Amino acid sequence: MNTRTVGCIKPVMTAAALFANFSPGLAPRCRADVQSFPERFGIINVTPNFISTETAQNSEPSFAIGWNSQFEQIVLHTFGGVSTVPGNLYYTSLSFDSVWAPTATISDRDATVDWSPGGTCYIACIPALTQISVLQSTDPLGGVGFTTVPGSTITRGSWPNIPDQPWIRVANVTNVDHILVGYNDLSRKPGKTATVRFSMDGGTTWKETIIEKSTPGAGQDSPAIRLAISGDGRTVYALFQRWNTTTSAGDQIGDVVLMRDDKYGAGGFGGLGSGHVIEHNVLLPGLGGTSLGAQRLGCGCAIAINPTDPSQVFVAYTEVANGAPVIYALFSSDWGNSWTYLPLQPPGGLSLPNASLPALAVANDGTVGLLYLEKPYVYQHVVFMKALGGSFTPENMTQTYLADWTDNDPVNLGQPYVGDYFDLRAVNFNFYGCFSASANPLEFWRSGLYYQRDVYFGTPPSGTVRNDFELNVPGAFLCNLAGTKVPYSIDPFFFYDIAPYSKWVTQLSVATPTSYRVGDPLNGTYHLSWPALTTNEPQYQLMCSPALGTNASWRPATNNLIIKTNGQFVASLIGSQAQAFYRLQQNVAGNQFTLFAGTGLGGSLTPSGILTNASLSSRTFTATPTNSYAVSKWFLDGVLVKSNTPSFTLSNIVAEHVLTVSFVPTNDLAVSVYEMPLDEGPTETYSTNRYTIDLENRGLNTLTGIALTNYLPSTVSFLSATNTQGTANYFGGGLVTAQIGSLSPATSARVTIYFVPFLAGSITNSVAAVCNQFEPNLSNNSATAITTVIDPVVITNQPASQSATAGSTVSFNVGVAGTPPFTYEWFFNATNLLTVTTNSTLTLTNVGAAQAGTYTVTAFQILSPEDIEGNNSTNAVLTVH
Repeated sequence: MNTRTVGCIKPVMTAAALFANFSPGLAPRCRADVQSFPERFGIINVTPNFISTETAQNSEPSFAIGWNSQFEQIVLHTFGGVSTVPGNLYYTSLSFDSVWAPTATISDRDATVDWSPGGTCYIACIPALTQISVLQSTDPLGGVGFTTVPGSTITRGSWPNIPDQPWIRVANVTNVDHILVGYNDLSRKPGKTATVRFSMDGGTTWKETIIEKSTPGAGQDSPAIRLAISGDGRTVYALFQRWNTTTSAGDQIGDVVLMRDDKYGAGGFGGLGSGHVIEHNVLLPGLGGTSLGAQRLGCGCAIAINPTDPSQVFVAYTEVANGAPVIYALFSSDWGNSWTYLPLQPPGGLSLPNASLPALAVANDGTVGLLYLEKPYVYQHVVFMKALGGSFTPENMTQTYLADWTDNDPVNLGQPYVGDYFDLRAVNFNFYGCFSASANPLEFWRSGLYYQRDVYFGTPPSGTVRNDFELNVPGAFLCNLAGTKVPYSIDPFFFYDIAPYSKWVTQLSVATPTSYRVGDPLNGTYHLSWPALTTNEPQYQLMCSPALGTNASWRPATNNLIIKTNGQFVASLIGSQAQAFYRLQQNVAGNQFTLFAGTGLGGSLTPSGILTNASLSSRTFTATPTNSYAVSKWFLDGVLVKSNTPSFTLSNIVAEHVLTVSFVPTNDLAVSVYEMPLDEGPTETYSTNRYTIDLENRGLNTLTGIALTNYLPSTVSFLSATNTQGTANYFGGGLVTAQIGSLSPATSARVTIYFVPFLAGSITNSVAAVCNQFEPNLSNNSATAITTVIDPVVITNQPASQSATAGSTVSFNVGVAGTPPFTYEWFFNATNLLTVTTNSTLTLTNVGAAQAGTYTVTAFQILSPEDIEGNNSTNAVLTVH
């Protein structure tokens, strides 16, 4: 019988403590385990095939995963594109690898999601631009819609000083939900804006704590106030960035600050005094400052707690170095009092260059996950990094590439492009995450991809349409069921990483009575835990022996209560039982494992497709490049395993895997362009803006004679151009050229063009690049940036004060000019939001003394979820007699 054994534990029961001795040498394992533990990994395009014609920019996803009887039920919220009336889809799935579907629409401008172990799913959102609310559903996949938690809605400030970016986290303490929402309360601007709103009684009553204890020099904190809660709910950490000085480039010199509350989040966040300044006076990306390609920055920080030890805290944040964003991560083992840099690029590299949007999570075994976006040159990459067992050493770190696409392709329709943040969760031993990226099926997915959308393969009209399938060769384009081409857009994606381990990370762990793990039914007792594998893999069986070595007698542990829950198994340890040794054993004899093998453009793979393999078997793959291409890199489950070789052998197969191979052209010049205003908000007439053009040599050979031609829109005025190498010149008539010279492989150059638009409307900037060498792929030698320019809204007729008799009808009107459409928010006595409408008239019927007071309106232009311009009216007073 083929069996695999892992993790040998010797629990010794005494009145004082439980000791665990690990003896990996006494638990022999097959050679395949030396490389990696079997894991199930996958990526899903969440957009289902029945809305394949959807072309919205679905950015900034947030998700929650259910617990206990709702385990692996998922709710995912995302922006749905441009809308004058707030409303965004949320998607649901009964399990990470089952069908996803759009379930309903939430009226919001911004939202994050969390799911209480008590069974209720919550959404913190901005239903109107001056409000924050919390919504709830006890069964979002069972037809119970989200409704507003009574008393949770607050109205704060007036444009532009409004609440921003609610970030919700929930704990269930003695069967009562503790709901905490971190947000940036700009109504307090200039002043202390980092705030936590909370309810300790399931939403019945609400209070707030201003967690910022110092006055930011720039008048506010950053939009991101990130929360992390210990398993028992007692310890709450809050991370934010204090903006002290705004630079001329729009970035912020500021501090990275950690607060801690040791009273469930209701104690004022004084656990670290006035806060621990993790970093002081560092350059942070600001809104309108340093960007990551087409994605603006200003919110890049994250925090996570070790679920088995809340004194261990991890943070990540984005800093600006040499004009580009970089990610740093730090670790504290003493409740946030002292910090150590983590080597994200071991052995010595502390930072991840050209990267931002970090999201952190920690699994029960201490494995640290970091999800982030990077743009080293022309392409955007979504990357998932793991430090197995919390060990940041080369042999225990992996980087899984989840998505790759040319920056600003598809063209950015407004901010956020992919989102101000990504989302990552650890549930016991598993990782789950979501992000937004290009849905172009021609791009190379190093980790494989399950498409729900309709994809066309072949050449029209003789090709075929596929949906709900694993993409193992590039598709031609997105389409509808009839095969008609649909423009690709930014889509939400979900990924899962089930029970990942390295050769030395102990799969069998011990929980003590003092540790508390969310969703663990044996909390408060000594017990064992280990990961539950997927249904397609044989589960680990707990084995027990009274001794080791020649006296060992391994048998199934039938005397221990074993429970499967929330993606793991837990087994009780009986206080009166004799000394015993435990290990896990997996019977892989006779099992079949699926292998998904695919390739990118430029060659073929043999064999390829969906392959079935017997357990412990091996399979060899051969990659054959087409003319002017060469084999580049082999990826196993998204992790680079081999380079520059035509074949790869996967040995001792004991799990499902995705194998992909990429090809590289011998010569390949790529170009991208994106537009970014020099301040926050939409592009306005007579404001200074910039086009950033990046050129990259993605081939094997040095490219020479590189030249760039850029045609500015006819409705803009050229200001200046800068370049990192070569020369740039303006010839009038909108023509800008640049002579770049040579680029070695894997190097880049940048040209930045500053301009002023003088007419509202849609403008298109086109750029093309050439070199002296022949290129087999010219599709990435040109790029465009499309931008909507507006005349900002101006109030031309203010609402007029009125006197009315009781019982009569009164109307207030406002006149505006600028680029339509407009959205109006009418207020009574400054803080009572009356309506969100596209109507410039507010009508009150049957007025009485209760309606007497002050009325105001804010007129908005909403180009995208976060490209917003507004203007406030003066007060209009209603007198009722």
